[in-house]
Amino acid sequence: MQNDVLRKGLVLGILLLFVTASIVSALNENPSSNSKSTVSNGLKQQSGSIIAWGYNYNGQCNVPEPNTNFNEIAAGNTYCLGLKIDGSIIVWGSRNQVPEPNSGFIAVAGGSGHCLALKEDGSIVAWGDNDFGQCDVPSPNSGFTAIAAGNEHSLGLKADGSVVAWGWNT
Repeated sequence: MQNDVLRKGLVLGILLLFVTASIVSALNENPSSNSKSTVSNGLKQQSGSIIAWGYNYNGQCNVPEPNTNFNEIAAGNTYCLGLKIDGSIIVWGSRNQVPEPNSGFIAVAGGSGHCLALKEDGSIVAWGDNDFGQCDVPSPNSGFTAIAAGNEHSLGLKADGSVVAWGWNT
């Protein structure tokens, strides 16, 4: 029994080292003092492409083609969102709906089963599961500068520094 536990620990340790080495290697391929990479079920490379890994039951690791010109990524429970340089959003995995018009977005966030997107005008678009009101953006839906999505709740940072929360346990 003790040997099985040690073997499993060793395998997990080797796997962690491999994943860490892969991330470091990917980051070192295109080093830049101005580059920004995001890790959350995927890695956005300086080239604008995405490398995704993990449990792929719903296709959340199958980045759609063309895998170029991504500016930001976010991961939900069983799906991923990619914000393109042109301000449009690509969603893949268990979710594939995108708000219309699909333009003018500057940030994305993924909750358990809901998505948030911040528009250039400071408003938030929310879609997906709404069992706890996590997609019901409170009024006034304006003046937001950042977004975050939790399991069944959502957050928005206002330009004045205040935080607005909605959904479960708010």
